[in-house]
Amino acid sequence: MHPVDNSTIDKTLISVRKHLPSQADYDIILTYLYGGGVMDNYYTNVKLNSNSSLIVNFNGGAIGSDGGLVLYREFIEHIGLRDIIYENLDFIRLGPNAKYDVADKVIQQVIFQIAGYEDNNDAGRLAHDPVMKAVLDGKIASQPTLSRHENSFSREGIEGLQRANGALLKNVYTHEKPEVVILDIDSTEDKVHGCQEGARYNGHFGHVAYHPLLVFNGINGDFIVGELRDGNVYTSNGATDLLIKAFDIVGNATTRMIVRGDSGFADPKIFDLCEDKDSDYFIRLKANWVLWDLAREIVNQIDLRNYSNEQIVYGEFCYKAQSWRDYRRVLVKVHKEPDKLFYDMYFLCTNNLWVSPKQGWDFYQQRGNMENFIKESKLGFALDRLSCKDFDANAARMQIKGLSYNISNMFKRFCIPDDLKLHQIETSRTKITKIWCRILRHGRPIYVKLSSSYPYKKYFWEALFSVKYLYIAT
Repeated sequence: MHPVDNSTIDKTLISVRKHLPSQADYDIILTYLYGGGVMDNYYTNVKLNSNSSLIVNFNGGAIGSDGGLVLYREFIEHIGLRDIIYENLDFIRLGPNAKYDVADKVIQQVIFQIAGYEDNNDAGRLAHDPVMKAVLDGKIASQPTLSRHENSFSREGIEGLQRANGALLKNVYTHEKPEVVILDIDSTEDKVHGCQEGARYNGHFGHVAYHPLLVFNGINGDFIVGELRDGNVYTSNGATDLLIKAFDIVGNATTRMIVRGDSGFADPKIFDLCEDKDSDYFIRLKANWVLWDLAREIVNQIDLRNYSNEQIVYGEFCYKAQSWRDYRRVLVKVHKEPDKLFYDMYFLCTNNLWVSPKQGWDFYQQRGNMENFIKESKLGFALDRLSCKDFDANAARMQIKGLSYNISNMFKRFCIPDDLKLHQIETSRTKITKIWCRILRHGRPIYVKLSSSYPYKKYFWEALFSVKYLYIAT
């Protein structure tokens, strides 16, 4: 820590001097401020005013607060993440004196994200953390090394990270063999606070931002694929190409794929792609006068004289827009809320000929889970914290955060006991990851001695043995 400016010190001393009861406490502040160092060795025992029997110091030894990371390290080895990174990022060349290879740095960032350390700056704070050193085999790259790592990514490297995430999903889906995969596609905002390359003012969001495009599995919440985009692009810009990547990832692992999207994705190219890939789609249409006119008979089923009751009417018709290659089925929902004079009308385009209009709309409305997946990726893994100046560096960071989200989501799905499966990442961290432990070395063995009073021992052991006996072909 660098010495603080004298003017700042003087203001600090004036404020704290009034509240410190003794000259000894005042001397501690002086030593800390002017010396610019850590005062652990200077003042080892501090009595608390609330209870004079309690004495505080930092002499506990090699103790860490993230003992549960050993579970994730074991899981990462079982799913073959290191080999996947090597296979998809083998073109990245390292300097002659490089201490860390690309897999070391990506896995370190993944472990940091899972533990809740969302920024490369945390590398300096965790350089001497005993748990991190044990989990990462003593290879903790510094913040400058990680920043250079992110800034070294070109478009080819970003695509390599996408392929690595896709390869991981392919392995997992080969193990799971899902009957259906729902591809929920949506865009979101990543608000910026600087002069990042590609950040633009977005009128819909009302501020300067990036406008990423994301595809999640609507059933289990997996991050299938994502693309960072400039802030002022339209919602569906690049959506067809992204869905092609999503189809490639899940196409051989399932017998049925379904695409869901809001009206921003009512693009005939997406309709054509889904039909060519033999995939169902449920994509909402923007209302226009032609659609309203075709739905007139359905609207007539609403009894406007029944003013006080809620009314919902469903129907359907065939429709072909000028840019469409064929007629398509449109499901209609007319909703009049109680005590309102007017009704709302919604249109949903689908190539599924078997569901009723009500079933189609009920299925589409489950797309709301997509918002929960995006929220979890942002709040739990800071997917929206893209603070690099270079666009490609931010795109690489987003891919690594998405990979971290996936590993955590898969670990929860395969290894965490059922009692904890519905928890969000912050709750999982509290119960599974944030375990106080002591690290002891006796020759070659390294002992991770977890807290004896840890209240979730049962869940920890269940998770550990689930990982040890988990088999996913790589």
